[in-house]
Amino acid sequence: MGFRFPLAALLLIVISFVFFIIWAVMSFVLNVVSDVFLGQAGSMNPAAAAGMSSEINLLTMAFGVISLVLFIAGILVFFFFDVFKSETDSVIYEE
Repeated sequence: MGFRFPLAALLLIVISFVFFIIWAVMSFVLNVVSDVFLGQAGSMNPAAAAGMSSEINLLTMAFGVISLVLFIAGILVFFFFDVFKSETDSVIYEE
Protein backbone atom coordinates (compact mmCIF):
# COMPACT_ATOMS: atom_id res chain seq x y z
CA MET A 1 0.00 0.00 0.00
CA GLY A 2 2.91 2.34 0.62
CA PHE A 3 4.32 1.86 -2.88
CA ARG A 4 1.37 3.10 -4.92
CA PHE A 5 2.28 6.80 -5.15
CA PRO A 6 5.99 6.31 -6.03
CA LEU A 7 5.02 3.74 -8.68
CA ALA A 8 2.44 6.11 -10.17
CA ALA A 9 4.96 8.96 -10.19
CA LEU A 10 7.56 6.76 -11.89
CA LEU A 11 5.07 5.66 -14.54
CA LEU A 12 4.03 9.28 -15.10
CA ILE A 13 7.66 10.25 -15.68
CA VAL A 14 8.08 7.39 -18.16
CA ILE A 15 4.90 8.37 -20.03
CA SER A 16 6.02 12.01 -20.12
CA PHE A 17 9.41 11.00 -21.49
CA VAL A 18 7.79 8.86 -24.21
CA PHE A 19 5.53 11.77 -25.21
CA PHE A 20 8.59 14.04 -25.31
CA ILE A 21 10.47 11.63 -27.60
CA ILE A 22 7.48 11.37 -29.95
CA TRP A 23 7.13 15.18 -29.97
CA ALA A 24 10.84 15.68 -30.67
CA VAL A 25 10.88 13.23 -33.59
CA MET A 26 7.72 14.66 -35.13
CA SER A 27 9.02 18.22 -34.70
CA PHE A 28 12.20 17.26 -36.54
CA VAL A 29 10.21 15.66 -39.37
CA LEU A 30 7.92 18.70 -39.59
CA ASN A 31 10.93 21.02 -39.67
CA VAL A 32 12.53 19.04 -42.52
CA VAL A 33 9.29 19.05 -44.51
CA SER A 34 8.77 22.79 -43.99
CA ASP A 35 12.38 23.50 -45.04
CA VAL A 36 11.82 21.56 -48.28
CA PHE A 37 8.61 23.40 -49.09
CA LEU A 38 9.99 26.80 -48.16
CA GLY A 39 13.01 26.10 -50.36
CA GLN A 40 10.67 25.67 -53.30
CA ALA A 41 8.89 28.93 -52.49
CA GLY A 42 11.60 30.86 -54.35
CA SER A 43 10.31 29.58 -57.67
CA MET A 44 6.73 30.69 -56.97
CA ASN A 45 5.08 34.03 -57.38
CA PRO A 46 4.95 36.14 -54.19
CA ALA A 47 1.28 35.44 -53.44
CA ALA A 48 1.76 31.65 -53.68
CA ALA A 49 4.94 31.81 -51.57
CA ALA A 50 3.16 33.84 -48.88
CA GLY A 51 0.25 31.39 -48.94
CA MET A 52 2.57 28.40 -48.57
CA SER A 53 4.44 30.11 -45.73
CA SER A 54 1.23 30.82 -43.87
CA GLU A 55 0.02 27.24 -44.38
CA ILE A 56 3.28 25.88 -42.99
CA ASN A 57 3.03 28.21 -39.98
CA LEU A 58 -0.55 27.05 -39.42
CA LEU A 59 0.56 23.43 -39.66
CA THR A 60 3.30 23.90 -37.06
CA MET A 61 0.91 25.73 -34.73
CA ALA A 62 -1.68 22.96 -35.11
CA PHE A 63 0.98 20.33 -34.43
CA GLY A 64 2.00 22.11 -31.22
CA VAL A 65 -1.59 22.42 -29.99
CA ILE A 66 -2.42 18.80 -30.85
CA SER A 67 0.77 17.61 -29.13
CA LEU A 68 -0.14 19.54 -25.99
CA VAL A 69 -3.69 18.18 -25.99
CA LEU A 70 -2.44 14.60 -26.44
CA PHE A 71 0.10 15.06 -23.66
CA ILE A 72 -2.51 16.32 -21.21
CA ALA A 73 -4.98 13.64 -22.31
CA GLY A 74 -2.32 10.95 -21.79
CA ILE A 75 -1.70 12.16 -18.25
CA LEU A 76 -5.42 12.32 -17.50
CA VAL A 77 -6.03 8.83 -18.90
CA PHE A 78 -3.12 7.50 -16.85
CA PHE A 79 -4.53 8.95 -13.63
CA PHE A 80 -8.05 7.83 -14.57
CA PHE A 81 -6.92 4.20 -14.84
CA ASP A 82 -4.72 4.56 -11.76
CA VAL A 83 -7.74 5.51 -9.68
CA PHE A 84 -9.48 2.23 -10.48
CA LYS A 85 -6.56 0.03 -9.43
CA SER A 86 -7.47 -2.36 -6.70
CA GLU A 87 -5.82 -1.83 -3.35
CA THR A 88 -5.30 -4.44 -0.72
CA ASP A 89 -7.72 -4.25 2.14
CA SER A 90 -5.29 -5.56 4.70
CA VAL A 91 -5.16 -3.89 8.07
CA ILE A 92 -2.02 -3.98 10.17
CA TYR A 93 -2.64 -4.17 13.88
CA GLU A 94 0.09 -3.11 16.22
CA GLU A 95 0.32 -4.56 19.69
